[in-house]
Amino acid sequence: MQSMQYRHKNSPAPKKFKVVASARKVLLTMFWDMEGIVHIEFLEQGKTINLERYVSTLRALKGRLRRVRQDKVKDVVIQHDNARPHTSRQTQCALQQLELPTIPHPPYSSDLAPSDFFLFPLLKKHLKGNHYETDAEVEADVRSWCRSQTPEFFADGMRKLVQRWRLCIERDAAGLPGGQGFASLPYELKIRILSSLDAVTLCHVIQTDSDLGSLAKEKVIWRRIYIRDFGKPENSDLRRDWYEHTPAETMTLCEN
Repeated sequence: MQSMQYRHKNSPAPKKFKVVASARKVLLTMFWDMEGIVHIEFLEQGKTINLERYVSTLRALKGRLRRVRQDKVKDVVIQHDNARPHTSRQTQCALQQLELPTIPHPPYSSDLAPSDFFLFPLLKKHLKGNHYETDAEVEADVRSWCRSQTPEFFADGMRKLVQRWRLCIERDAAGLPGGQGFASLPYELKIRILSSLDAVTLCHVIQTDSDLGSLAKEKVIWRRIYIRDFGKPENSDLRRDWYEHTPAETMTLCEN
């Protein structure tokens, strides 16, 4: 069918607007730590993240962790928000089966989610203004951008999370169980979270945070970091290692 129009014979033909297909959204799920991207998935067009899909993603994440973070698998703690796929009984059972503990996250608190306040805004800034013909081009650019970031970039995002935890504790506004934010978490979970940091970041916590710093001096944390990042020969002079130093001596080692 053709469109019809009425006009005077001397009138110029009216301009027609060209119909252009609207941009499609490309959805992704990304897990990252202080070293970089651990696992990334792009959702197929027309699909949504439901319970089954998220459980499948968690299983893929566990497999990926075994490949790229072999020495840290036991120290991994997952942070995700309170979306339905994350909090369902099916997901909780899968997390328990996969031995992936989670950090309690208060509702509507994107300011405590590193992906929301740090990673994604910078990724969107990189993508802004670019034009892509296919979803594959978008995915390739996202992966390329992620690979181009240094470990220090990702570590900076995690440091910012620790700083925000500190503010929540000070203001008693985190909304976590007990109303005390990080301070209300079980001791072992706090140890696991601090053990997931690198030595330099942990030194920074000790130097700048009086409350968290006292916990960060626990020898069990430094023992885990040493075993994870530097190995622990069972029969070696290196048995006199970092976690046998005093915290002050350890900070000096970190700074050198």
